[in-house]
Amino acid sequence: MDPTEPRFLDEEEQEKKIKDLKEEDEIINAQFKMFMTMVSFMFMLWFMALAYYIAVARTPSYYVPFVGIPIASVRPLLACEFSVISLQLGLYSIYKDHFSLPFLGASAALFVFQFFLCVYGDSPLERIWWSLPALILAADVYVGYSINVQGIRWSELESRQYKLKGA
Repeated sequence: MDPTEPRFLDEEEQEKKIKDLKEEDEIINAQFKMFMTMVSFMFMLWFMALAYYIAVARTPSYYVPFVGIPIASVRPLLACEFSVISLQLGLYSIYKDHFSLPFLGASAALFVFQFFLCVYGDSPLERIWWSLPALILAADVYVGYSINVQGIRWSELESRQYKLKGA
């Protein structure tokens, strides 16, 4: 038999192939979830440190912790709080099983609001800084959505297995 010629899989081969592919997919999904969780958590801690610094310092000029980028925003503490909320919502979206309309609406509203915060930045670096939570939120929602859609595809594939034993 020619190896390039397509052949039909029997029931056991189908189950084994689907099981192997599903396990491989679960490993890749777990790696994506872990990476996005680490990125979101790291930035959330960074914005929380900045919020603490702003609340304690009470000076007219602020700097991003560990980087030294000056921040001249109108409301940097409010921007930090919304940044942390965006990152928390992003973390939630990674592990969420179903995306409801209120969740997607809240995500979209925070995404747009974060970009409005960029308008008040003086330098391009500051604008990039305030846009990071929105971009991470969008990436988290995309990863969560992609993983959920892939789960639906697995159920479709499993439903297409041979229905009769010994077929």
